[in-house]
Amino acid sequence: MRRALAHRTLITGQAAWVDGYRWQWTDLRHGRGRSQGVLGQRALEHRPALSQALDNAAADRSPIVRREAAKGLVDAMDALGSAALPLARRLATDPSARIAERGTFVLRRLQGSPA
Repeated sequence: MRRALAHRTLITGQAAWVDGYRWQWTDLRHGRGRSQGVLGQRALEHRPALSQALDNAAADRSPIVRREAAKGLVDAMDALGSAALPLARRLATDPSARIAERGTFVLRRLQGSPA
């Protein structure tokens, strides 16, 4: 999970963390509520190229990390241009069905077929 979070941070370029908690009232009359996390975030100043970060995540042995690569590819397929095609082919043949489905989706979109 930690490697997946690190790769997600590199792919999105945003670091996020729980900055604190605040109380959210659900029923004032009966005094009920719950503690809710408040997220802090900031942009990374130095990060690898998006295609390199996606390649590194797609080559990882963990399917959780490869799933982050698949999510990042779907989000950035238009920005990657021609670099998205080899990565989509690689992910479309992944042993994990969830990852392969996203790779196939990107392949269809890049080849002009309707999603």
